[in-house]
Amino acid sequence: MMKAIRFLPPSSGHLKETVYWSTWDGVFFQMFFALSSVGSAFITAYCLELGMVDRELTILAAAAQLVLLFQLFGARVSMLASAYSRRRLVMILAGLSRLSMAMLALLPFVLPREWSFPAVLMVIILAGIGQSVAGNIWTAWISDSVPKGIRGRFFARRSVMANLAGVSIGFVGGLLLDWYDGKPGSIGAYLATLSGHRGDQVFSSRMQLFFLILTTATVFSLISLLFLSRQPERQVRTGHHEEALSDPYSLALRQHSFQRLLVLGAVWSFAVGIGSQFWSPYMQRELSMTLVEQQLYALIALIGMLGSLPFWGKTIDRFGNRPAMCLGILISAINPIYWLLVSKDSHHLIFVEALTSGMSWACINLCQMNFVLSLTGPRERQAAAGIYAALCGAFQMAGVMASGWLLPGQAHVIFGLRLDPYQLLFLATALCRLAALLPLAAVPEAGSRSLRDFFRRS
Repeated sequence: MMKAIRFLPPSSGHLKETVYWSTWDGVFFQMFFALSSVGSAFITAYCLELGMVDRELTILAAAAQLVLLFQLFGARVSMLASAYSRRRLVMILAGLSRLSMAMLALLPFVLPREWSFPAVLMVIILAGIGQSVAGNIWTAWISDSVPKGIRGRFFARRSVMANLAGVSIGFVGGLLLDWYDGKPGSIGAYLATLSGHRGDQVFSSRMQLFFLILTTATVFSLISLLFLSRQPERQVRTGHHEEALSDPYSLALRQHSFQRLLVLGAVWSFAVGIGSQFWSPYMQRELSMTLVEQQLYALIALIGMLGSLPFWGKTIDRFGNRPAMCLGILISAINPIYWLLVSKDSHHLIFVEALTSGMSWACINLCQMNFVLSLTGPRERQAAAGIYAALCGAFQMAGVMASGWLLPGQAHVIFGLRLDPYQLLFLATALCRLAALLPLAAVPEAGSRSLRDFFRRS
C-alpha cells in the first residue's frame, strides 16, 4: 500500500470475523457465479435458447474480457478510497453489478427475441464494469485485513469451500434442465420416470427454468452481499496521499522485469482467447452433452485443480515459478488435442482432459499471481496487479475476436484427422499456447532452476 497510509493492526477478534464472514461471502458469490457467469454452461444454454449465433457468442465473450480493463480504474479508486470506507464502495458497486445480472431473468419475457442480443450484451458490460472495479477494491481490503503469514491458507480454504459450493449448485441446475429436456438415457429422463412427471409438464417453456435459475442466482448474490456487509473494515490513519496516486503505476511500468511479465501475459492471454467462446457450445451442440455431464466435467476439473495445488506449491518453492509455469503451459497445450479426437459417441474422453486441465490451470494461475507479487514492491503491487489483469483481459478479448472472425467455413483433413471448424480453432490455440514458452524464458526470477533440473531431481 501507499507509504502515506498506515493501517492499525487488527485484533484477534477482528481477524476471526474477517475470515468467517469473507468465507461465507465467497461461498454464496461462487454459487451466484456458477449459475450466471458468461461462459458458464447455463448462460451458454440461455443464449443458445435465445437463438444467438457464433458471431454473437464471440462478441459476448469478448465483452466479458473487455470490462477487465476497468481493473485499472479499480486500483486507482481503491487508493483514493483507502482513507474512507472501501466496504461501502464495494457494497455499492458489487450490488449494482449483481442486480444488473438479475435483469437476464426478465429479458425474454419483456423484450422481443430480436432485441435479446443487444440487451444481454448491455447487461454483461454494465455488470462486468461494476464487478471489475469492486473486485480490485475488495482485493486491497482483504489484503489489509488478513496478515501475510496466514493469507495463503485463508485463500486456499475459502477457494475450496466456494468452488465446492459452486459445483454443487451447478449440478442442481443441470439436473433441472436435463429433467426438462428428458433426453433418453440421461439422468433427467431417469428423474422423470422416478417422479412420474416430465419437466416439460411442470414448466411450460425452457425459459421459465432459466428464470428460476437466474432468480436463484440473484438471491445467492444478495446473501453474499449480506455476509460481505458484516466483514470488518480496519481503521486507517490518513496522510498526504495525493502526490502518491500516480507513483504506483509508473513505478510498476518502469520495472524491466515487470515489462517482460506483461509480454508473457499478453501472448498467453491471446493464445487462451482463441476459440475460448466455443468450448461450452461445442459440448452442447456438437457432442450433445447434457448439462449434468458438463457439471461433471467442471467437478473433475476442480478435483484436478485442488488435488494438484500441494504438488505445484512444493514445485514452486523448490524450483521456482518459471519451470513450474513451463510445465503448466506444456500440459495446457496438450489439453485441446483431446478435443480433436472426440465425437458424440466418444465424448467421454473429455473427462480425462478435464482432470489435466484443472491441474494445468492451478499451476498457471498460481505462477502468474506469484510472478506479480515477486517482481513488484509493496507500494506498486496493487497497481501492477490491475495493469496485469487489464492487459491480459485486453489480449484475451483480441484472441476471442480473432477466432470469431477467422472461424473456418468448412472442415479440413490434417494429419489424417477430419477436423471441423471448431476443432481447427482448438488446434490453433494449442499451438499458440506453446508460443508462450518464448516470453516465459525471458522473465527473470532469482534462484529459479531449469525444467531439466526438475525432471532430474523429481
